[in-house]
Amino acid sequence: MSRRVRRSALAAALLATSPAAATGPAPGIGDLPARVVHAHAEFDVFVPAGAHSGCSFKCFAPIGLSPQVPLRVAVATVPAGEATRWSYDRDGMLVVELGNQTGEKHVALTLDVDVLLMESVGHDDVESSGTLYRRAAGAAMKPYLRPLAGTNPDDPDIAKLAATLKPKAQDLVALARAIEGVVHDKVKDGAAGHDAAGDALRRGSGGRLARANLAVALFLSQSVPVRLLGTVPARGSGSFEYLVDVNAGDAGWLRLDPLRRGKSPFPWSEREDVVLAEVNADTPIAAGSRPRLWFCGGGLTAGNKGASTWLCREDRGAPCPRTTAKQILPVLLSAFSTESAKGRAGGEVLDVAAAPAAAACRPLVEWLATLAPLSGGGTK
Repeated sequence: MSRRVRRSALAAALLATSPAAATGPAPGIGDLPARVVHAHAEFDVFVPAGAHSGCSFKCFAPIGLSPQVPLRVAVATVPAGEATRWSYDRDGMLVVELGNQTGEKHVALTLDVDVLLMESVGHDDVESSGTLYRRAAGAAMKPYLRPLAGTNPDDPDIAKLAATLKPKAQDLVALARAIEGVVHDKVKDGAAGHDAAGDALRRGSGGRLARANLAVALFLSQSVPVRLLGTVPARGSGSFEYLVDVNAGDAGWLRLDPLRRGKSPFPWSEREDVVLAEVNADTPIAAGSRPRLWFCGGGLTAGNKGASTWLCREDRGAPCPRTTAKQILPVLLSAFSTESAKGRAGGEVLDVAAAPAAAACRPLVEWLATLAPLSGGGTK
């Protein structure tokens, strides 16, 4: 069977539904919906003719960002044994060191990540109340009040537009929905590539990053801490997209979906996307540009197999009581942060639940045991 056929078969399997599959227990009152998604990526790494040392590959992969936590990460190659060591770097990218390469050939690199996606307590509260009175940002949020690349709130045209939002500035829900509406009204669908917020506003058109950048600039104009998230859909395949993540004080971070995939863009459920990157004021990208999704070292090149880099399917799920979520998420995030930074042999699997701190957390062990298989049809 050819690689193309195998890839097509895998995509079909990931997208297929199974009426006979278990759907898992329904959430009770006050419980948070949660599920584990299996994310799979395949890359074709090309080795040109000659001898090559210092060979490596790194890419954006699912990161730990509450309430999302990668639970299991595995790296493999065909031919086997080409990966010598791997880890996550300080920027949250997954780095795979490859052995010295000689001659012209192709190496298939596969990444498999089981990702816990849980609806946050803040999302649950704000979705129920429909309103959220704003408070001044605390000291810890000051870095998120700095402009990201391409999101200058002091641009004269952005400042003029921002003045029309002042009446809604005290209610974060009303403000977020107003920003989403005005962004879609002012920036029509257009070509990507020139995505700085002010330029897109004056041009009246732009790509999806342009809209996200304008939304960020408008939040900054109202002194709302904000960042961008680089994501892929948590079901099936899809392109790398941008969500706007705003800090709501005690309610934590809440997402705005500028893609208009649901009835209400804010707050957008954390279970709908897998986060691959956090883009903030310190992210080293040029204004209005898109971050590169993967890099190669040692003179190698690479491309993703298939139309989309990541394929995701729902695997297991279970409701999580709010009190349990508050206990287990910090433990899981800390364990992932510690374990993901450690260098691992090419075939060694990262199992976050097996980390000492996670294994010693009884509420976590007990809740993980309740995860049940989910149907492929998107059961909540």
